[in-house]
Amino acid sequence: MVSPNPPDVTNSSGQSLRDFSAAGALAIALVVVFLVDLFSKAPEAPRTVTSPAVTVVEPPKEYVSLKIAVTEPEFDDMGSLLTSLGPGYRYSTLDLDMLLDEKQLAEIDVLFLTCGGVKRSWVEKVLGSTDRGQQSVTVKEEIYSRAIENLRKFVSRGGILYASDQRFIFVKDAFPEVANLSSTERGAAQNVDAEVVDPGLRELVGERVPLKFDKPSWYPAAFKEDKVTVLMRGSFNGTEGEKSSSPLLVRFKSGEGAVIFTSFHNEKVNGDVAIKLLKYLVFATVLAKTEERTAEIISSGGLVAKGKSLLSASSSDPSVTQIYKCAKSGLLRFVLGFEERGAKLRLTVESPSGQKQVKEGTSTFHIDIPEASVGNWKYTITALKMPYDNFPYTLSIGSK
Repeated sequence: MVSPNPPDVTNSSGQSLRDFSAAGALAIALVVVFLVDLFSKAPEAPRTVTSPAVTVVEPPKEYVSLKIAVTEPEFDDMGSLLTSLGPGYRYSTLDLDMLLDEKQLAEIDVLFLTCGGVKRSWVEKVLGSTDRGQQSVTVKEEIYSRAIENLRKFVSRGGILYASDQRFIFVKDAFPEVANLSSTERGAAQNVDAEVVDPGLRELVGERVPLKFDKPSWYPAAFKEDKVTVLMRGSFNGTEGEKSSSPLLVRFKSGEGAVIFTSFHNEKVNGDVAIKLLKYLVFATVLAKTEERTAEIISSGGLVAKGKSLLSASSSDPSVTQIYKCAKSGLLRFVLGFEERGAKLRLTVESPSGQKQVKEGTSTFHIDIPEASVGNWKYTITALKMPYDNFPYTLSIGSK
């Protein structure tokens, strides 16, 4: 049944959505959007490029590349960012009706559900205009119910879902157990000085990030903070002028897959720091399951996570060196996490006294230091072979 006073929520092209119970009828208002069946032109096949340190090669014939789908660009043109990252991030443009086809969704590994509206065929009734100059409509119950049910199944069986801004409604309804239904505030157009909570992201962009929201009625990441991992949060002015504070970027696991939701997305107003943030989100999305596995490797020995970096390698920059300050002697574990996609990486760990341990692999592996001494530990990750540029990986550190 429908809640007696459902809050009005506006989606990217003027969607106004209303909460519903999982078992009952839906009265959901979404925007009218005209979508057509377009598929992005895939970039040219990668060439073989050799440098003294690394070789970029075609993936092995038996290797099946990651299948990425992106919804039509409306307020969030994530496709252009993926294209800029090179052939390893080829994608198909998703007609929103694919959400209604469970079998087609099962063929996708990563889905970027970017800020936007619904198709005309989904519309039941036009309600009026929104403060984004869009039309608010109600959506046919049967269509929307099937869409969110298929989204949940997609993630449950191992799919990775990235959703932004006004797609919050889809995520909230597909995963009600993590949604903070008591928080319905939306943000006005403004600049937000966001606090970076996640250590790996903080290392990349700093402790605070200036974000520009140039459209009103954007959605904060209103999820239960004890059910999700908060990566970024901020204070903002609501659409009615009231002050609010909320997560702006979160990640959570569901079944065998994972979900990343961001209030901020790829708009024309992005600066250099924002571009770094968006690239981080792409890498974090494609590595979501890898990060879960590395976390398990850290915790399996009773270790506590002490640091994490999300990085990428390219032919022009195949190696990175960082320092970990060990404050207490004992077991120290370095976990290099990456998918088995035709790459070969080397991890070199050097103690404060200069002793080195070296290991190479084609997928996630780790190095243990049983009696690590206090001091600065230097570690270097080198890409010996990559299937494509901007190959992502994560380095996590745990200790007792």
